[in-house]
Amino acid sequence: MRYWLLASTVTLSSFAIGVSLLAVAEAMLVPVLARYFNARPPSGRAASLLWLRLLPIAGALAFAAAMVLPTFLYYEPANTDEPLTVTMMLIAAAGLGLVAAGGIRIAHPGLPAFVIDEPFPTVAVVGALRPTLFVSERVLAECSAEEINAMVAHERAHVAAYDNLKRLLLRGCPRLPFAAALESAWSAAAEEAADAAAAAGHPDRRFDLANALIRLARLAPEPNLPAGISAFYPGGGIETRVRLLLNPDQPARRSYRWLLAAAGAATIAAAFIASAPAIHAAMEALVRVVP
Repeated sequence: MRYWLLASTVTLSSFAIGVSLLAVAEAMLVPVLARYFNARPPSGRAASLLWLRLLPIAGALAFAAAMVLPTFLYYEPANTDEPLTVTMMLIAAAGLGLVAAGGIRIAHPGLPAFVIDEPFPTVAVVGALRPTLFVSERVLAECSAEEINAMVAHERAHVAAYDNLKRLLLRGCPRLPFAAALESAWSAAAEEAADAAAAAGHPDRRFDLANALIRLARLAPEPNLPAGISAFYPGGGIETRVRLLLNPDQPARRSYRWLLAAAGAATIAAAFIASAPAIHAAMEALVRVVP
């Protein structure tokens, strides 16, 4: 029992420490990377912003679950007499709190009852695992058939990109100081990427999407949409989306990021195997030093 309690404490402590360190590093990187992200096409910008937002939680989970815990289980004897210090337990409690808070936000997103005939001109996909399209009667009455088809294609692009599932993952991340800005930037990039996907192969559809955006913006009162949905027009400014629709960017060059990611993962795995004894020695030293 003591062995598994110590394993849990060490793992959760390393997770909490990892989140904190990566959050600080990310806060320093965001201003530097902002200019680079703005130069990328919408789909690439959305993917980069998503991974940047997930970095603290994903990196800390990988460090704790794939590095610290296996190292502890391999090197630590079952009859260990390592002490459980107050500091370690407090840090572990903080890590457990981060995990629990994220789970609560995912399990209870706080979606109100969705009323289709509400004043806001709604075209939205609701649901992460079984997405459903909702269109308000006002949109059907005010928009042309071409505009409606274009908006439906836009929402289908959100479904194909699993954007609501990504929103759910973002909702489960810790509420760090820069989180709102990153999530807002990702959401804008995801909308632009869905516009581009909906218009791909249909040049005239760009004009239908732009017209629909302008029409819905004129119809819309103050937005009051629930969190966690992909809406064609969520409120706010539309200038950037309309400009990109009417003046699309050039096709992006072929990306080799998956090959680079695989090479990076292999390098990290090799480095972990080589450094596992040192990691365990550092864990032992930390347990003895902290009060």
